[in-house]
Amino acid sequence: MSFLIGDCVQPHDAMRVEKEHQMKHFKDLDACIALLRALQARDDIGPEQKKDVGEAIEEARRLRRKRGAIYVENYRCVRRIAESLVNAFLKR
Repeated sequence: MSFLIGDCVQPHDAMRVEKEHQMKHFKDLDACIALLRALQARDDIGPEQKKDVGEAIEEARRLRRKRGAIYVENYRCVRRIAESLVNAFLKR
């Protein structure tokens, strides 16, 4: 038994809270992937941009599959997604 925010919580309750947090994480990633796929399906972006968006989608899918990833790994993955999108739309 543990105390969480002043209330007495059973261990299975804490596990349920963690599972809900994980499901929210998956829903957020699924929404991100759906938005990226919609962007990739547009006709007004070029083939190189579509390739870069595809790389961002793959990176988001890798992040979704990681179990128990530490924050540093998550931040690196988000950085790679952002770099891919910046490269797609701000060619230097």
